[in-house]
Amino acid sequence: MGLPLPTSKSNPPEDAWVFVKTQFAPPEVHVWMVGLLKYVKKHYISDLEVSDEGQYWETGDIRILRERMAFLDRKMDELTARLSSARLGDVSRLSPDELAAKIEDLLLADDPDRPQADPPQ
Repeated sequence: MGLPLPTSKSNPPEDAWVFVKTQFAPPEVHVWMVGLLKYVKKHYISDLEVSDEGQYWETGDIRILRERMAFLDRKMDELTARLSSARLGDVSRLSPDELAAKIEDLLLADDPDRPQADPPQ
């Protein structure tokens, strides 16, 4: 979840957010945090904005929150499995850019959710 901070010359709008990470907590912790933020909005900061990747702020639907959290858990497990595999090989002599490219190629090659390109005509 993201919360914007007041902006100023030294704190432009694009840098003025505070983030709360609930990904590794049970959904109930996320629900509690949203409840706290709704209370703060109602009683103290009426123009408080919240960006909630779990969509609980907007929907109040714990089923959607659980589905989104489960999706992220699966993707993190897939990422861990791919990066832990021998397919990555010896990366000790690669530059940061080369390593990033190798990781990107590995991830994109095996992504079952990636739309397949149409064959050339």
